[in-house]
Formats: sequence, C-alpha cells, structure tokens
Amino acid sequence: DLEAGRRDAVSCVDQDRLTRRPVELEGFIDLAERLGVALANVSGEIDLSTADGRLRARLLGIVARQESEKKSERVAREAEQAARRGVPRGSNRPFGWQADKLTVDDGEAGLVREAVGRVLAGETVPAIAGDWNRRGVPTPQAAQYGWAGATLKGILRSPRLCGLRTYHGEVVAEGRWEPILDRQTWETLQARLPKGSPPGRPGGRLLTGIARCGRCGGPLWSSWRKDKDQRTARYACVS
Repeated sequence: DLEAGRRDAVSCVDQDRLTRRPVELEGFIDLAERLGVALANVSGEIDLSTADGRLRARLLGIVARQESEKKSERVAREAEQAARRGVPRGSNRPFGWQADKLTVDDGEAGLVREAVGRVLAGETVPAIAGDWNRRGVPTPQAAQYGWAGATLKGILRSPRLCGLRTYHGEVVAEGRWEPILDRQTWETLQARLPKGSPPGRPGGRLLTGIARCGRCGGPLWSSWRKDKDQRTARYACVS
C-alpha cells in the first residue's frame, strides 16, 4: 500500500509491533526515505527523516530483537525441562488419550490396538485409514477429509504409544501418561511399518495431497500404475 501510494503513514502500538527484525526495519526506513512515510506509535512519533530519529528507531529495534530472542530461549528451555520430566505439552489432544493428555481414552485406544494388530498381520496403513473413514471414525482434530494414511502412520510411529517422552525426535524420559502399548509391541510395530519421508517433507510430485478426488473429496497421492513392463505415474485416492 505504501509503494502504491494508498497510504502515507503507519501507526502502531509500539515499534516492536511493526517489526522485531533489524533487516525489516532497514527496509522500512528505506521506504520512509524514498516515499516520505511517517511512523507513529503510542510512545510518540519516530521521525525517520532525521539521522537521530533513525538511530532511535534502530536502537529500539535491536532491543526488541534481543527481547524476542530471550523469550524464545526461555520458551525452549521450559519445553526441554518439561520433556525431561515426562510432562506432555502441546495444544492438540493426542489420539488415544483424553483431553488431559494423560488418561487413556478406551474407545480410541482400542482403535489404535486394532490398527497395530492389522499392521502386524500384514495390512497396509492406507487401507486401515480408508476403512476408518468408511466406518466414520473421527480424527482427533476433526480433519475435513478424515483419516489419511500419513496421519495414522504418524500416530503409530509415535513413541508416546508405549509411554516414552521425546524432545526434538530423541527419547528423553518416561512419560507421565498411561501407555497404550507395551514397549516390545511398539518396537515390533516400528520394524513392520514401511519407511517413508519424514513428516513435513514436501511430496515428490506437485499435486500430492493438494488435488482432490472428484468422487469423495479426499486428497490424491502420487502412485505408480504398472502396465506390462511400463510404469506410469498417476494420482490416486487413498479411499
């Protein structure tokens, strides 16, 4: 809006509400110099047209950045301490437990044990997810398209199932919650689950998880169709 001339000033509660990154502040100062943009906040106007005003803005920006970094360090330290005490964290309720994240939900825990038994018997995770969708099993966060194989696989991969607390992917303590599986069963399950891309890594093909099925509305995933000696890439619905 400033570049297009639709605005000629910016007001904010305080400068750190505008930005806490010095590099972004420099970009804003450059904009103010080129376009004559005024900056005002509750504590008083900062005159970016003078060297003293820009110095004051830069000093405030450095202080805001330091406070932000200290807060991040404190949050990370508290998260690590909680992990090493075996305390669960996070806003989402894990599937298989009640809202307190400590008490097993008997119904969902039974579904998890059912899925484990089916995987150990040779069934694929996407097939189980599709069956759960047909049966109307709700996801813990009420996903719009129901269960995906990757979602269920992430649950079955989680050390939380056998009562282990992790931090940054490393087991650091025994959790304070009730486990759903014993340790030996969980480790046997890990050996049977197919290896795949870690969570968060983008799909290998452009529309994976983005394109939707015209029949059920579920996400399409890349797969291969074999016709005689030729393999053809395609998108397929997990359902």
